Parts: sequence; C-alpha cells; structure tokens
Amino acid sequence: MSIINLIREDLRDFLPYSPKTLDETRDWIRLGSNELPWEVSFAGTALNRYCKQQPPALIKACSEYYAVKEEEILVTRGSDDAIDCLIRLFCKSGFDAIMTFPPTFVMYKVYAKLQAADVIEIPLTKNKFQLDMPLIKTRWTEKVKLIFACSPGNPTGNLLNESDITDLCDRYNNKSIVVLDEAYIEFADQKSLSYLINKYDNLVVLRTFSKALGLAGARMGAVIANKLIINLLM
Repeated sequence: MSIINLIREDLRDFLPYSPKTLDETRDWIRLGSNELPWEVSFAGTALNRYCKQQPPALIKACSEYYAVKEEEILVTRGSDDAIDCLIRLFCKSGFDAIMTFPPTFVMYKVYAKLQAADVIEIPLTKNKFQLDMPLIKTRWTEKVKLIFACSPGNPTGNLLNESDITDLCDRYNNKSIVVLDEAYIEFADQKSLSYLINKYDNLVVLRTFSKALGLAGARMGAVIANKLIINLLM
C-alpha cells in the first residue's frame, strides 16, 4: 500500500494549480494575473506583484538550515497552515480521524473539527508526559490517518522518546502519517528527527520560524517530508 492510498480519494487525480512561469529578468505586464502594472512598495519592497508560491531563495536557505534537500521542504503560512493542509489532504470529511496526545497544541483539534474529522485523544502518561504506547495500540483504528505528536511538548516542554516515534512510524507504515511537531526543537539538546524522513515514508516533521528564530510576525513555517508527500501537499 502506498502513501497515495492514504490521501482522500477525491484528491488522488487532482492537478495542482500551476501559474504560468515568465522570464523574471523582464518587466512583464501580467494581464492574466490582474496585477497593478506599476510599482507599489512598502519599506523598499515592491508589493504589486504576486510572489512565487515557494520562493527559491527561501527554500534554499531552509534546505541548508534544516539539512534536508530542497524538494523535501514546503514553506507554509506558519505551522498552523501546515496542520490544516495535512488534515485536508488526508482526512475525508465526516469519516476519517486524527490522533493527538493531550495536553498538547490545541490547533490539531481545531483544524480537525473544521474538516469534520474525529479526534482520538490519548493522554500523555502522568509521570513523565510520554506516549502511552499500549493505549495507542488499543485505540488506533483504520480511520486514523494522522498521528500528531509534539516534541518538545507544548505545554509540557519535555522531549518524547525517539524510540516511541520510530515505533509509531514502523507500526503504522502505510496506515497512518506520523506528524512530529518540532516547533521548539531549537531549545532542546536533541537534534531534529527530520534526518529520518527517507527511512520512514510516513514521517512528517513540522518546523516554525516563530519561536527560536523570533519571526512570529512573518507567519512562516515549514513541512519537512519525503518528496512524494511534499508534492501531494503542493
């Protein structure tokens, strides 16, 4: 079974929007985009042109910072946008579900509800705020398309056991996507698990510019995953 079979059936043959590419060295008047043909700027930046969906310079910088290939990155409008896109891609409205581990980031549940996806909550263990692996195994069903784990935890602050994350990837290979939210990983003494995205096809890592990089006002986040998942999200 392929990752393709996990996404919504109605999106499997969906062709992404592809704006026409023009020679950026020329000063085109792009009538098809209905852009204002003369420059409107703010703080020295021209704002009358639509920007590229995935700006090459930004993707290259992210590739170097996150130590992954450029085709393994998707820049989003904050990590919230990444969560929303993942749920809309993989969860059929009124049928599929996500799994979360409270106390955790509330937006997983918010975007699931907006997509009319069920939320299966497995509380973290009371003593060390770790994943309750036996209970996860008991509560998981084939409707669970996405498993959201946050490490370091929000609001718990602790790291999840790496072995538990890889166990989830192994156990639910071709059954569920394991989404590891690493919004606070820069503050931890453990490196990102993004180096595992090609070992585990169903692993997705979320990063954000808002925390350690201090760019909350820019509203930028990133999805790190294998090329196939990135292309599907696009």
